[in-house]
Amino acid sequence: MKPILIACLFLAACAPAKLVRLSTSSTRSSAGSSDFVRAFAGATDEAAIRSLGQWIAKNHGNLSPDSPPGYRVPWHPGGPGIFPPRYFDRLEPAGTFKVRGLEHHRMDGTGVPLAGYRENRGRETIEKWYPPEGITRAVTAVAIYGPEGAVEIRLIDRMRTDTVTLAGKRQPLAPDFTVPFTTLLEKTGPLQSSGSTSVIRAQSDREPGFALMEPYDPKRAPLILIHGLFSTPLAWAELTNELWAVPAIRSRYQIWHYLYPTYPPALHSARVVRDQLDELHDFLDPQRDDPVAKTLAVDPRDAFWDAVFTRPLATFDLTPAEQITLREAFYWKPRGNVDRLISSQNRRCSIA
Repeated sequence: MKPILIACLFLAACAPAKLVRLSTSSTRSSAGSSDFVRAFAGATDEAAIRSLGQWIAKNHGNLSPDSPPGYRVPWHPGGPGIFPPRYFDRLEPAGTFKVRGLEHHRMDGTGVPLAGYRENRGRETIEKWYPPEGITRAVTAVAIYGPEGAVEIRLIDRMRTDTVTLAGKRQPLAPDFTVPFTTLLEKTGPLQSSGSTSVIRAQSDREPGFALMEPYDPKRAPLILIHGLFSTPLAWAELTNELWAVPAIRSRYQIWHYLYPTYPPALHSARVVRDQLDELHDFLDPQRDDPVAKTLAVDPRDAFWDAVFTRPLATFDLTPAEQITLREAFYWKPRGNVDRLISSQNRRCSIA
């Protein structure tokens, strides 16, 4: 695992962005089935791409999909940077939506931008570290044409891949990063108020933990975004959306969110995030062979202890377990895999 960057934001949680489904008349070509056939013949105009996207949305869960006469349409089975067709519970063309509340980041290019959604039911071990509201991915589907009417559909992870080779020529892939993310944000309603109500009720409906916002990639450094008091990871919605739109950032970093309840003492929450980061590190990189907040990056020495107590820990009459608990809370070693800490006091919220 490469060095981790940590950013902390003291910002109230914002209301999630919303998707508005465009009317059927504005997303359907008058040519209808002819566009569908032209798409499988290699047409790349807007109507053909739209028809191909609608076909993928309908057939991605079917390993033997309905194909136009004269064509065989196998799915790529999945691999590095390519999703298996049945990975998603829902796969929809991003072009059938407009976004309210976030800057809509989409670009021209080859392929069909799709929003993939998968319920987080713990079907894979790593889903413990994905958002419980669901797993969303920016997908670009491309049709690879072969001999005798064979057309292989590849569902490419647009976070990992920017280009594709077609007919011997490298071409940029068309992405839409905002519609998939907004699909997730629409499911975070209960999270909006949890930052402030956890203080009032001295409890939280959510356990603290990490949420990997994209598939883990050992070649990219994790950028951990930790919210401030009275807040939640929703405070990072706008920044996350903006960071994903920058190719240089996507190629170097992967975004992780961290949620913690506000009501426990800060040192307790700091201890929890350290332990959970170690647990996540052990899971993702058990061999340690891949190239919060201040508690992950600095050595406190006696600073926190002296601010609370007037005599050394060793002078207290404590059980061994109590000594370990206090020592872990007040004394720790900085994590060597934390590269940089960024703090922001920005309280602006433009998500609506």
